[in-house]
Amino acid sequence: YMTPSITVVPSEIRFMDGARIPWANRVTKLANTEEYRHTVSMLAAAYAAKGHKVLVVSDRVQFLKTCAKLAGEKAVCVTGDVPHEEREGIIDEIKYTSKNILFGTQAIFSEGISVDVLSCLILGTPINNEPLLTQLVGRVIRKKEGKIQPVIVDIQLKGNTAKRQASNRIGHYMKEGYDISYI
Repeated sequence: YMTPSITVVPSEIRFMDGARIPWANRVTKLANTEEYRHTVSMLAAAYAAKGHKVLVVSDRVQFLKTCAKLAGEKAVCVTGDVPHEEREGIIDEIKYTSKNILFGTQAIFSEGISVDVLSCLILGTPINNEPLLTQLVGRVIRKKEGKIQPVIVDIQLKGNTAKRQASNRIGHYMKEGYDISYI
């Protein structure tokens, strides 16, 4: 495996706090925030322009589809809506063509999918689950001849919950010995 670097991207976008607001509602609100969609899409396009094959993961299908459209013609999207027999063909576009941004659901890309060309992971949904974070990071750190240094893009949102989760992720990255830089 290769060792990724971490790029922390500060954001003014707020992630809702409140113990009485269900987690799913908070994530949906974030995913429906236009500024957040544009931020994720532009980050994906920027890293693709640097030569990365980018994986953007989220658990919100409409968010992924919208971001894929915003990112342009070099982006593809794989969600549960895509039949199993079509997924491999779409993933092959990332492997073998100039397509360079793959938007996909956490459920599909957290385990069992091997796309060794991927070198950049953008976390499109706040994550506070260390095993899931490890699985997702694993999607972009597999060795492949000629592959550039993998990078994890961690968008830091405003709000107490987001701050706490970001701190936990940074702690995980430090424990793993990853280099962390802040934009």
